[in-house]
Amino acid sequence: TFNPDLLWFDGDWEHSAEEWQADKILSNLRKYNPNIIVNARLTGHGDYDTPEQGVPVIKPANPYWELCYTTNDSWGYQPYDLKYKSANMIIRTLVDCISMGGNLLLDIGPKADGTIPQEQIDVLKGLGRWTQKHQEAIYGTREGLPAGHFFGKSALSKDKKKLYLFLEQKDNKTITVSGLNNNINSVYIVGDRNKVVYKKEETDLKINIPRQAEDQDVTVICVDLADELSISDLA
Repeated sequence: TFNPDLLWFDGDWEHSAEEWQADKILSNLRKYNPNIIVNARLTGHGDYDTPEQGVPVIKPANPYWELCYTTNDSWGYQPYDLKYKSANMIIRTLVDCISMGGNLLLDIGPKADGTIPQEQIDVLKGLGRWTQKHQEAIYGTREGLPAGHFFGKSALSKDKKKLYLFLEQKDNKTITVSGLNNNINSVYIVGDRNKVVYKKEETDLKINIPRQAEDQDVTVICVDLADELSISDLA
């Protein structure tokens, strides 16, 4: 028996909700599985949004969303489409999604014989290297700090006691988190676990980043908070 937990609709723009009979489709689905999840491309319905090919400028209104993204410019295999994104670009895009509380749905296009083009394998291996190293800052995390508190992207653990800072540039030297009320247990580089030097000056946290410990793509710093994140409004 096929009893999916999630159905991903596409092509809703081709007809109106009435023509699709969207209400009836959803009603019938919920007869089989009352808890089924559907994306927002079932016109007028949907549990989560699916923006495509471009990171939203601001966080989508729906708190549940995923970015649909390709490794080159095509959804399926196109032998002449060699405009592949670098692994670094995919990693940065994933960081964008994480920092706004979203997921990344990354597409690859296998050839007719089922094999994966080497260019896509290279991208996936580069992405896999980074995600393996930084699992704790990716899976189960939530949207990070509001604008102005940190010059960069960030995320929070589910219990809001770990703050993850994503450094997309190299040679960071010293970074600052502003308006942080919490006491700090420790600060470390994710995937390295060596503690780094930091100093708390009232509500400003200053962290020294050793150049040799920076990641080749995006370095991630974990600030282990003594309690649930508390931030002050910035003047």
